[in-house]
Amino acid sequence: MQVPSRLARSRAWVPVLLLAGFSSCQVLPPEHAAATGAGSVRASSNERAEDVAALFARLEPEVVRRLPEARARRIDVWVQEHPALYRFAQGAYQDADGFFSEAADRIHLRAGADNLERTLAHELVHAHLRGAWKALPGTLEEGLCDHVSGELCAEGRAALRAGRLSCAAFALGGLALELDVRAPSDEAPGAPRRGLEARLRLEGEPPMEVDPLGVFERQAGLSSSRLTTAHKKAYYGLAYLVAERIVERIGIDGLHALCVAALRAEETKIATDDLLAAAELDHDPAAWKQALLGEFEPADLRELVRAHPEFLVRTLDEFLASPASEEELDHALAGVRAEITLAGTDVRVDLLLVPEVRASLAAVARGRRPENLARR
Repeated sequence: MQVPSRLARSRAWVPVLLLAGFSSCQVLPPEHAAATGAGSVRASSNERAEDVAALFARLEPEVVRRLPEARARRIDVWVQEHPALYRFAQGAYQDADGFFSEAADRIHLRAGADNLERTLAHELVHAHLRGAWKALPGTLEEGLCDHVSGELCAEGRAALRAGRLSCAAFALGGLALELDVRAPSDEAPGAPRRGLEARLRLEGEPPMEVDPLGVFERQAGLSSSRLTTAHKKAYYGLAYLVAERIVERIGIDGLHALCVAALRAEETKIATDDLLAAAELDHDPAAWKQALLGEFEPADLRELVRAHPEFLVRTLDEFLASPASEEELDHALAGVRAEITLAGTDVRVDLLLVPEVRASLAAVARGRRPENLARR
């Protein structure tokens, strides 16, 4: 029997020591835990852990039911103030409301996420995309996760769609909107109505245009991605557009069949042309822009206005002759009709039925009261 030398024995310990050091850098789990039946949820309080466990119990079976190859298994969830695997992570997840760690088989959620339920659903889809699903290229997995989470979390769907579709629009050069405001004439009854027509263009910050085909190559969802935040959002938006169009045409089962076919052909990823055909898109960015416009629903435009009323309020305020109080505002709005339309479509929203628009106009008017001006 050969006895290993001291040097060989010393080397044999190196991986163990490295592993111990590596493990010591991992963050500690949140203090309180609640069982899910398929794992556990850990959070900063028992109440929060139990609330998220209840969401998990509702969402996980629905995710499994929708995804071919998915099987229920143990998945743990940590709800953290800042999602992280390691104590010294260099901001890898600073922009994320959540992520799934394949190595740990664990979902990490931001406690202050805009919509914790939808974020959990999104990460559960990541957790169950195994087997042939690995043939999804680029950022398309993110698009599928967004699609499923939007279907499962109806209350957050409009906000999700407005965010993703507007980011896709910014990637393709911007979003054109048409503002149409009409008010009764101050003159005799029957006189022509006075009005305002304006064309607005929303662009990203900074303005950008990306090659939409990059969505099949760039993995914007990886923590190791070196894309800027703006470019990540652009590819997430484009991936959502592609996923929505594919699922609408061939379903999730059809998309899975494309994955299976690619692997049977000994390809690691689905071919770009096969995905374009499934989504009824082509290589021309103009076709993507037209497809994007066709994807918008009135609820999406309304949510965009609700989330960012400020880009319309100044124009409306000037049209109303800058009322100096809420009483003057109410008088100025009498008989006014104000609509915003997505240029090139029939998608429109009555602005004065959006509470956030009225609230912003009222805030501007209150600021003109003498007592408020005196404080400035």
